[in-house]
Amino acid sequence: MNCDLDSPRPPLDDDSVSARLVSLQASLGLAHRRMRELAAELRLAEERERRRLADRLHDNTIQQLVLARMLVGAGAAAAGASQSKPDRLGQVRVLLDTSLAQLRSLVFELSPPVLYQGGLVPALQWLAGDLSERWPVRFACRLEGEMPPVPDDLKVTLFQAARELMINVCKHARANQAQVLVQVAPPAARLVVSDDGIGIDPALMRGPCPGVTGGGFGLFSLRSRIELIGGQFSLGVRPGGGTEASLWVPLAEASAATARQ
Repeated sequence: MNCDLDSPRPPLDDDSVSARLVSLQASLGLAHRRMRELAAELRLAEERERRRLADRLHDNTIQQLVLARMLVGAGAAAAGASQSKPDRLGQVRVLLDTSLAQLRSLVFELSPPVLYQGGLVPALQWLAGDLSERWPVRFACRLEGEMPPVPDDLKVTLFQAARELMINVCKHARANQAQVLVQVAPPAARLVVSDDGIGIDPALMRGPCPGVTGGGFGLFSLRSRIELIGGQFSLGVRPGGGTEASLWVPLAEASAATARQ
């Protein structure tokens, strides 16, 4: 047997090279599609866990606090002859009211029922109002076009992306006004969050991941999630001052990725 390892291999012809390239492209396409499917499955699993936790908080913890508040109110009425007891019970009622408000806000942040009952835009409008009450930033939200029915996976992705961008405005932009715009022109949708704040450092726009540095892992993660469903994310300077974050998502592709699960 002659095993000459040094003997030259026969050259590949153009047809063989083309066939191998086609096979490689097909394999890469399948791998990329599977990554998108796995990412969608992970997002849905995370959302199911959020909804489960929100339901438990609403059905157990909040209801117990409501009962405790009722009992404190009854105790305050029964102790009317004593001055010190009503004062202390009143303080307890204030603490219970504060705890209830915080828990209800947390339940809505974990998994807002309006996202499933009313859709993406009503959920964003609720979020805009909630953040406007809790932060010194006035948010406005509007829709351009008609939002078609979209799968839960896409609604959750867009809502979470908007919430992260809006909270970034609250924490870092030093803005007075901010806008959330949803533009729908099938087969794609665009979400834009802009503000009139201090803007973004131009030095942060020259790297491979614009706007992502130091504590910017959240934006890097957001970009990755959007790209996994075939979308695009951009961050830049808003005309007239401030920052503008924009993401674009193909509705048809995202719906197909969810339908394959």
